[in-house]
Amino acid sequence: MPQFEFKLDGLLELRKTAERQRLRDVAEAQRDVVRIERELHDAAEATAAGSIELRGRIDPRLLLAQVRFEEAMRARMAALQDQMTAATAKLSAAQAALTEAAKQRKVLEKLRENQESAWAQQQRRREDRAGDDVAQRAVHVDLGGDDVTRRAADPGSEMDAAGA
Repeated sequence: MPQFEFKLDGLLELRKTAERQRLRDVAEAQRDVVRIERELHDAAEATAAGSIELRGRIDPRLLLAQVRFEEAMRARMAALQDQMTAATAKLSAAQAALTEAAKQRKVLEKLRENQESAWAQQQRRREDRAGDDVAQRAVHVDLGGDDVTRRAADPGSEMDAAGA
């Protein structure tokens, strides 16, 4: 029995490959977001741990170092927030691209399913017709519908036909 051949199999494989690449892009974007979240958390902890208690005698050099440290950490946190915004946008774009790639793959898979179903139905019809033709010939021969079969079965009838 012949096998179904989907003429767009190459394109379907290309779409599957594109979808896998989009999935890798999403994973990479998620890793970036998680990394930046961890850096933000670490910077917040460092800021909290680096603060000094302002009681009693205060060393101006220590106070200046504290202020510089806090300013540096605020700048670091602002930069990390900007990176987080960019990483989140990249993640959203990667997810949208993945959704589109999956949709394109599913369209081709549905087309393949529909064509394969139509092909299978056509094959069944051909087989049914072939079976009907064989059965019809068998019935036709059994009923003596063929002149050659009738003459071969009754040799005397040839003489009657020739003599007449």
